[in-house]
Order: sequence, then C-alpha cells, then structure tokens
Amino acid sequence: MRRVPILLMIVAMLASVYFLWKQQFLAGIVSLSLALVALVLYLLYRLILWLPMVGQAEVAVITLHGRFERIQGPGRFILLPFENLHTRIPTNVQIFLTPRQKILLNDGIEVELAMILQYRLQYNPDAPRIAAFAVDDWKSAIEDRVTGPTLYQTVAAHDVTELIIAQRAINAELSSNIQGQIRNWGFQVIDARLTDVQVPTRVKEAMEKGYHLKLIADKLRDIAGDRLKLVITSMQQGVEPEKIMTPNDLFILSYIEALQKMAEDKATKMLIPYEILEAITALGKP
Repeated sequence: MRRVPILLMIVAMLASVYFLWKQQFLAGIVSLSLALVALVLYLLYRLILWLPMVGQAEVAVITLHGRFERIQGPGRFILLPFENLHTRIPTNVQIFLTPRQKILLNDGIEVELAMILQYRLQYNPDAPRIAAFAVDDWKSAIEDRVTGPTLYQTVAAHDVTELIIAQRAINAELSSNIQGQIRNWGFQVIDARLTDVQVPTRVKEAMEKGYHLKLIADKLRDIAGDRLKLVITSMQQGVEPEKIMTPNDLFILSYIEALQKMAEDKATKMLIPYEILEAITALGKP
C-alpha cells in the first residue's frame, strides 16, 4: 500500500514519455499530470509519517518556550514552531511487582515478601500536566522511592499473626498509604497487595504445633467485641444458646473454642480462613 503512489508515478511518467514520443501531446500531458499528482500524494504520505504520534493508551504533554502549553491525545499531531514534546504519560493501568525484601515485624520476627502495585493516571483532565511537572521522573518516584519504604513501614507495624489472619486489612492500609503519597502527583492506586509471603521455618513449625492458636483466638475474641461477650455471658448464666445466638454466632463461638482446644493439643493442625474475620466483624455491628 505504501508503494502505490511511487508505482503510479513511475507508470504515469513512462506513459507520458511514450505518448510524447508518439507525438500524442494531449495523452502525454495527461500522463505527466498523473505523475505529478502521484508525486504530491507520495510527499504528503511521507509528511504524515514524519508527524509525531501519540499512542492509543497515552497522552502527550506539549510545552512552549519551556512552559506548559497543551495536552495532546492519541493520534498524529503537528508541533507548531517553538513547541516541544515534553513527555508521554500512559493512561492505562501500570502493574509493578516490588523486589522481595526482608521486613522485621514488631514482634521481632523477620519475614520476606513482595507486593504487587496497580496504579494509573487520575481521571482528571489536569492530571497529565500535574504528573509531568510535579515530580521528576514519576515512574521512578512511584516504583523506587515510594513503594519500597511504604511497604516496609506499613508491614513492620504488624506482628506475624496479623500478617497471616488480617492480610486484607494490611493490603487496604498499603493502598491508602501509597495513595496519600502519589495523589499530588496526578496518579491513583487501583490495588496494592502482598504476595509471596515467606515466614521463617521455626515460626511455621510453632504455628503448626499450636503455640499461636490461643493468641489467634484472643485476637478473634477482641474483634468480635461486645456482641460476642454478651453471648458468652448469657450462656454462662444458663440461657439456652438457641434463644440468643444466630447460626453465625454459633459458628464463630465454636471456631474460637476449637482454637483454644487446639492450643492445648499441640499435635493438631488447622488452616485459618480470612472469612472468619468478616463474620466476626459483623457480630460487632448493631
């Protein structure tokens, strides 16, 4: 397709030479005109290719004499005299996997983990201008200077039990902390979550033997709040459980009792689902 104007120009020029040699001047002039038209089309085609282009999933920031001038959307465009293409900023979701790092938790246990961060340009017409001038090299600033320190500080504030049973809450805290830092740069966090969490072998063995189960049960009891305490107190006073407890209450209570028994029986193993926290949290709501 790109060679059509060139082929048309060559054929037209050969035809004009032939007609002029045969002294068919009118046909020669027509052929020469077609050759000129083909030449113009070819030059226009090359001119269009020469124009700068912005991709489908990005915007360009244009400056004039070093100052912000305009934002250019996808497609080819013309740079006016003294205008400069300052930078291109992607508008789709950026996914960044942090390098694995060791973190010392507040209970003295060292874990190793990574984080997957998803972020993108804000849904704000002025966001490209902010991203272009608010920080030098926004990509390096977000992925190198913000993500790593924020990950360490957020996770280090928790203990290993919280890291296991409340990982969704930690993920939400990570998203909020990172969002607070990159909001003024024109970007927003879509999701941030821990991944590939590696707990020391000695801690895993301790958990498997049940040494942490009583601590987990206590944490679950704290999360349940006044609602669960009221249920337990009523049962101790001789009230039948069916009169004061819903099926959800019975499930939570039996789960906590099982944890306490498992803490005494060190040979027992059980996986702790995160959904238990959601059910317990619902108990504390009116």
